[in-house]
Amino acid sequence: MSEDIITPVTVPLLLSVTDILPYDPNNLIYPASNTISNNVGQITNCVSEVTWNVDLMSLLGDLYDKYDYFNLEMLQFMTIPLTGSTTAFSKPFQNDLNSGYRNLSVYISGLQWVNSSYSQKVNSNTNYCHLCNVKDQFTSENLSQVGNWRDTEYLYTATKGYARYDLMFRKQKHVKIKIRIGAIDTDTEYTPENVFFSSSFIMHYFLIKFNIVPFK
Repeated sequence: MSEDIITPVTVPLLLSVTDILPYDPNNLIYPASNTISNNVGQITNCVSEVTWNVDLMSLLGDLYDKYDYFNLEMLQFMTIPLTGSTTAFSKPFQNDLNSGYRNLSVYISGLQWVNSSYSQKVNSNTNYCHLCNVKDQFTSENLSQVGNWRDTEYLYTATKGYARYDLMFRKQKHVKIKIRIGAIDTDTEYTPENVFFSSSFIMHYFLIKFNIVPFK
């Protein structure tokens, strides 16, 4: 007896800060007003706001003509250790004191969302969606703790078999996918500039993995 194996049609997408700017300890993205921009994308606000220029038509290939709607499935968010500040014991977002930044809220914008961007607070759809939350693996609340914070990582991995968390969007040929990071204890989808009053507190470089799945 033989069975046909149906393989789901998915398109992987990997976005990394290092695609825009390889890490250079002598080229910190600081202060918050410092912006790095090129044909790949843009990094600003001390790496807490990053935009990638994506040719969605080329990425999706034949699927672009076959489908009008797609689901964006978040797979993984991970920081790249020892990137960001040149200070060996730096604390991103000064999260020893700003406890809300021990768990980051990650938001995404730049796609034409369909029934995916509703905000209960304003009772309407917005131009951004909540993507995930990632927790700093350094969990000590002892402010005198001695340890290399930059050896820790923010990490999110999707849990398969439990639930799918997809964001539906309408196709466009070219998009600017923007990731913005905020604290878990606020209702803002970004980090205010005053959080970065020292280069020791800027965000690590990070990468994100997605699957894009056609939808009818």
